[in-house]
Amino acid sequence: MDPETKEFMMIIQFANEGNLSGILSNNFNNIMWRNKINYLTNILIDLQDLHELGYCHKDFHSAYISDFGLSGPANEQKSDDKIVYGVMPYIAPEVLNGKPYTLSSDIYSLGVIIAE
Repeated sequence: MDPETKEFMMIIQFANEGNLSGILSNNFNNIMWRNKINYLTNILIDLQDLHELGYCHKDFHSAYISDFGLSGPANEQKSDDKIVYGVMPYIAPEVLNGKPYTLSSDIYSLGVIIAE
């Protein structure tokens, strides 16, 4: 929290190489498999931590994994839950069909990231 304005802020590490989507599309063949597995392991751990806190990401994609702007409690149903947020093709089919976001919809998005 900023001591002067009393506003909350999040400080994140600057990614010198850009986002995961850019790294994969520009360097996929040059990245060693152990590094690809390492990236994936870190993503899995972070998503698991978020889910263990009871939160759903709702906008999980490789262009900006650390964007938690749409995240919220996994069991919370809001009046605007019928609105589809996110980036195609990372949005789970059930969400596109009007169902609420769940932990499972995050796992679907993770599957799309893995397929990249």
